[in-house]
Amino acid sequence: SREISVMFMDVRGFTPISEALTATELVDFINMLLSPLSDAIQDELGTIDKYIGDSIMAFWNAPVSVPDHATRACRAALKMRAAVNALNASDAFGFAARGFKDPRVRIGVGINGGLACVGNMGSQRRFNYSAMGDVVNVAARIESASKGLNTDLLISEDVAQQEKGIALLEAGEVALKGKSRPTKVYAIVGDEAVAASPEFGEWSGLHRALLAAIEAGDAGRASTVLASCRDLAGEDMRDFYHHFADQVAALDTVPSQ
Repeated sequence: SREISVMFMDVRGFTPISEALTATELVDFINMLLSPLSDAIQDELGTIDKYIGDSIMAFWNAPVSVPDHATRACRAALKMRAAVNALNASDAFGFAARGFKDPRVRIGVGINGGLACVGNMGSQRRFNYSAMGDVVNVAARIESASKGLNTDLLISEDVAQQEKGIALLEAGEVALKGKSRPTKVYAIVGDEAVAASPEFGEWSGLHRALLAAIEAGDAGRASTVLASCRDLAGEDMRDFYHHFADQVAALDTVPSQ
């Protein structure tokens, strides 16, 4: 048994991509994408557990100790975002040149932390070094939830409490399959330099004010702060406030007491 940080990465909209490519082209696409993403994980001392089609499972703090594993997992996720952005900017996959309606490749990443069983698993003839436990299942479900929250990098509260210096914004609570109560999750905004910047300090303060206004049911205040948060959100976080906008809109429909 070992405390680890677990990451799941998945390609968004993979089915339409696979339908538009031949089998050989699909393999070339996957290899071109997964290579820099794998480098990002290994640069931050992560262990790649397995590739599952268009997905990656990785973990930190096993088989060797990585004291700052939660922070390194978050840094790896940021490097993965940067790698995908660079590939899209150069049209490395050739999707824009081929006239794809949406040529941008997008990924979703979910990270969770906790106790897992790590070791060799499988049969007597074939086995893999892997991790197993609820912490792994929850990481996969957090990745799945990232799409509905309109953000690409999502972590659990356990990881948020362990990491040091990463710029985070609370994304709210999500109901995960098999869990009896909602799980609080956070979106990764940037690295330590971003977290220390005055701009993020202002944004983080406004974001907390938005959450407080929504909780208090103050539609007017929430609408004002929401607009300010959207102004400060960059391209990577452009869609992050869609579900907050839905929550604010719902406040307007609540009859006054």
